[in-house]
Amino acid sequence: MDRVGLRLVSGEEIKPDGLMIEEKVKLPSGESFSRKYLRGHFLGKGGFAKCYEVTEVDTGKVFAAKVVVKASLIKNRGRQKLMNEIRIHRSLAHHNVVHFERFFEDADHARTMFTCSSSCASTKP
Repeated sequence: MDRVGLRLVSGEEIKPDGLMIEEKVKLPSGESFSRKYLRGHFLGKGGFAKCYEVTEVDTGKVFAAKVVVKASLIKNRGRQKLMNEIRIHRSLAHHNVVHFERFFEDADHARTMFTCSSSCASTKP
């Protein structure tokens, strides 16, 4: 992951901490592509995860990313709890609950992406 400065195609300047996140996607056809996100400000933390606002570089779409360090999932129980939480979020559809978008992993982190509500965007320091 690289530290970079970025201006979106729309001309909007992002003032993140500069951490670039890459999601590698492989399609059923065998083709693959990458989505890149720029990590923004810290939103909060829970028992085993931290949440950040992230912006997809190509589209400018803003998400809330729940980030879990994989080292904290060493025990099977921790991994199972994470998978159960993702299953629950995928099934939820309510206007007072953030919407699950996707889940992906790299060597060090597991990330769950949610739509970033207006309250998420308004929590900037």
